[in-house]
Amino acid sequence: MKKLKDRLDSKYTKVALYTAGTIILTVVVLYLLYMSRPFWGMLWEITVAILKPLVIGAVLCYLIRPLVDFFNRKFQRISHHDNPMMGLSVLFSLLIVFGAVALILAIIIVSMTKQITSINYESLLALFNGVQSDAHSLAGQISAFLSNAGIDMAYIGSLITKNLPKLAGNIGSSASTLFFGIIFAVYFLIDGDRISKYWKDIAKKIFSRKTIDWLKEAGEDLDHCFAGYIRGQALDACLVGVVATVALILVGMPYAPLIGLIIGVGNLIPYLGPIMGYLAVIIVNLLDFDIKMLVIGLIIIGIIMFIDGNIINPKLLAGTIKVHPLLVVASLLAGSALGGIAGMLIAVPSGAFIKLQFEKWVNKRESIH
Repeated sequence: MKKLKDRLDSKYTKVALYTAGTIILTVVVLYLLYMSRPFWGMLWEITVAILKPLVIGAVLCYLIRPLVDFFNRKFQRISHHDNPMMGLSVLFSLLIVFGAVALILAIIIVSMTKQITSINYESLLALFNGVQSDAHSLAGQISAFLSNAGIDMAYIGSLITKNLPKLAGNIGSSASTLFFGIIFAVYFLIDGDRISKYWKDIAKKIFSRKTIDWLKEAGEDLDHCFAGYIRGQALDACLVGVVATVALILVGMPYAPLIGLIIGVGNLIPYLGPIMGYLAVIIVNLLDFDIKMLVIGLIIIGIIMFIDGNIINPKLLAGTIKVHPLLVVASLLAGSALGGIAGMLIAVPSGAFIKLQFEKWVNKRESIH
């Protein structure tokens, strides 16, 4: 045993022991992570639940902030007071925004009511009976095909029934997320400066001067990427929605305000506005079998989207970071996977921010070499 110990090189023995210890430690850590999956899953769900309303609140804050600043300046001039009157400014701004939303919904409801009252219910009933008969026949054929393929229809039915409560829960969760997002937006608007100052003081106590300078620069880049994009995209969505509504009303399109709203909301997310607009026009006109109006509606939406994509949108987003369409699509996919609709709203400016930071890092590395 002593001879064997003398033959062994102490240097290689230490290397072997370190390697074995590293492997054992890695296996233990991986095992602990594997066993603690429920904890990490729960932590991720809590994080996402907090981030979703936080993101919506930040987006709403960016959108409403110019209006709040406008009222704040007006109130300061009237009262001859230098202190900010953010509470009153936020209140007036929210009243205007909610009033505009309520007006849009009222217009849509009135329009839909008129369309519903003008429906020929006898023709609609005959159409429904025909569709119902065809649907029963088609359902029977599909059921027979699936049964022959060995697929249990009863299981599929139970699966659908089981997921209905989950769907209702998702709707309630979305409403709750929007509500808390509005609350976050109000706090950001009223106490934004104090919140920013608080975190700046914390950063000065924790980080070095070099890190603080980097954080300050990154914060300015983040504000540049988000503020211009979100406000420009929101203004673009409003313009497209209004123009589409007016154009569709002039040609006598059924449910024109509703279609315009769908196009406008969809236009907040790149590439989604045209798709939702085309689908809305197709669905509305196929219900009436009005092929002529369908073609007219598709042409109108196509012209509006062409003008928007080549003239209006580039002008409104001229001051923002340019992002390649491939990066836009990749950002939207990542945003959808991480945060659903809320994630998609900030996906493109987030992608632009990451692109900007990567380019700065590359330029610094190039200057060093």
